[in-house]
Amino acid sequence: MTESKPARPHWQPWLPPLLWMELIFFLSSRPRLPGPSDPQWDFLLKKGGHFTVFGILAWLYLRALSGDRQPRAREYGLAWGLTLLYAISDEFHQSFVPGRNPALTDIAIDVAGATTALLLLRRLRRAAPEAPTAPPQSHQNAAPDKPPQRTA
Repeated sequence: MTESKPARPHWQPWLPPLLWMELIFFLSSRPRLPGPSDPQWDFLLKKGGHFTVFGILAWLYLRALSGDRQPRAREYGLAWGLTLLYAISDEFHQSFVPGRNPALTDIAIDVAGATTALLLLRRLRRAAPEAPTAPPQSHQNAAPDKPPQRTA
């Protein structure tokens, strides 16, 4: 008798991306985020943050869409599209936050982060060696173990 894992709820794979989206929403709701006093470092930190945060979101979407199996091309496209839609909605949301302004360049940076993350994941998965699978053994027809024969 084989034991099977209990089925997990359909929504469970979506919990990480939803929590990550909540974090992005929270950060976007702040009129001003802390940063370094040097304007160049502040710019790099914030734009690098956009790139990284939305790259992670794309990866979480991909995990939710593909489950336990290798992602298909369609799922990479869906993860990218969902990330784009959330980036657009994030900038729209910022238009209602005092001290924040929506910017098309931020959407472009968000999408660049998602694209980079998904391309990197795809390359890493293609480069990873497949786990060898042994053919199933049938014990009914298996020959009894014979000792090795000696050759003279």
